[in-house]
Amino acid sequence: SSSSSFSSRLMDFIVTTPIGQPEGSAERSLRQIGEWMVERTEGKSGNGLMNLMVLCLTVLPVWILLILIASGIIKLPFSHPIMEDLIL
Repeated sequence: SSSSSFSSRLMDFIVTTPIGQPEGSAERSLRQIGEWMVERTEGKSGNGLMNLMVLCLTVLPVWILLILIASGIIKLPFSHPIMEDLIL
């Protein structure tokens, strides 16, 4: 109940305009559309840790391999002049 009271007071503060007037119909509809968009997309974006882990497990090894090839630590088993000019 205390959180709903705080939330109610916070919303009352937010919905008032900077000069203290209550929100108009256009402002109310914009706020409602914004709240609807947040409700629809918030669950999908909450999977950020999984996205970061997938990024690190797929992109990072490839990036490290390409750095090792470009630095010459790993030699490619074939010779291609255009690729050597591009990499080295």
